[in-house]
Amino acid sequence: MEPTVTAPEPAEPPDSHSAVVSRRRLVGVAGLALAGAALSGRVSNRNPRAVGGAALTSFTRRRRLRVALDDQHAVRLAPLISRFEEEHDTAIEVMALPAPDLYSLLAVELLHETQAVDVVSMSDDWIPSLGRSAVLMSDGDLASDEFVAGVDQRVIELGRSLGDDRRVAVPWMIDIGFTAVNIDAVGMTTVPRRWSEFAELIEGSGSRALALAGASGEVAATTFRAILIGHGSDIVEPVTNRPTVVDYDARRAIDVMRRLQALTTVSPLAVDDRAISSFLARGTITSCVHVWASTWLDAGAPAGWTLLPPLRASAPRGSRLLRCWLLAIPKTALDVELSRTFVAWMLESGAQRSLLDAGLIPSTMAVLEDRDELATRPGLGEIVRGLSSSVARPRLRAFPDINRVCGEAVAAILADNASPGEAFRAANAEMRRILEREGELRL
Repeated sequence: MEPTVTAPEPAEPPDSHSAVVSRRRLVGVAGLALAGAALSGRVSNRNPRAVGGAALTSFTRRRRLRVALDDQHAVRLAPLISRFEEEHDTAIEVMALPAPDLYSLLAVELLHETQAVDVVSMSDDWIPSLGRSAVLMSDGDLASDEFVAGVDQRVIELGRSLGDDRRVAVPWMIDIGFTAVNIDAVGMTTVPRRWSEFAELIEGSGSRALALAGASGEVAATTFRAILIGHGSDIVEPVTNRPTVVDYDARRAIDVMRRLQALTTVSPLAVDDRAISSFLARGTITSCVHVWASTWLDAGAPAGWTLLPPLRASAPRGSRLLRCWLLAIPKTALDVELSRTFVAWMLESGAQRSLLDAGLIPSTMAVLEDRDELATRPGLGEIVRGLSSSVARPRLRAFPDINRVCGEAVAAILADNASPGEAFRAANAEMRRILEREGELRL
């Protein structure tokens, strides 16, 4: 019997009376950045929540460190943070925020030098706008060469400042996008190589339990870009940065998404990365158009599933999406020595192996290619091989904004609120305005 796909229940809101002060305090934006509220314009009312530890803990440790993390990472990394505290006699205060709020916090902290944090975790697409050597420790002052030598060179490049090419952040986690299927559930006998072959496979199986992540904004844009790259294009043209969502390849890519949309019983607008993880863990889907490797690992790399080669259309070879998270040290850090120790420790093999235990993908190849890890972790080998055929996001200051605009247009099309021509023309014009405002349009 085909599984019934239902959207996961929304998480219950945190109990405002249960928040406790521990050595890993999670400080919400509302309490943390009051001084920067008018500057960011995106301050959350989220209450502080504890990521680990069970009781009120003394802050009598010799040294203290303030680290800003994505909230989903913070929960998974609580044991690792605790281990560093014990080994280095340090009390760590974790400022854990959803990615949009974390970006706003860092914009205040880094660009206005508020001295709020000592170490920050940054998405690679934030580096062009926030990664400036004028406000971040760089090169040898950030981390010695020995700690970044084991990272793929293309990934290392994502931590360089656009202004002067100095290394201002070091990758500690990477992620790669895949298309995945349950082999038996869809009756796969040959591996699809093209998006059209993938659609035919799912259609032929008679299954409508496909997951299509299309929540408005970044999620919809990510799925769209995964398909668009297989058509040999991206949302901006190389060199000129001209927006391309009115081009022929973009129309073909959205046609693929709409064709796949007919094969799911859950609206793509209700599906994001957390929903995909829930679907995989509960076994309620039989295929997934795009899934991040970390989501795949977090769901336990489900038995019977396989990660497909990068699908293509007109392009000679397909590519996968690559993203990473990097550690940086603001020049306003109060304890630079301890901050550098933390960054180096997170790149050591012990901590990097612990990332795998937490369902995250470490950046160092020595851990990713370790024979024992490859033998005991299903799918890790394919994830490692996927790195060689992956492409990072355009290195633009404007990328987060144009990506959001693209995703909103894709979501509007999937919701039948606008035709592809109408939605993409409006999005293309808005993307062009954003790129012109940033001085990044080169025609």
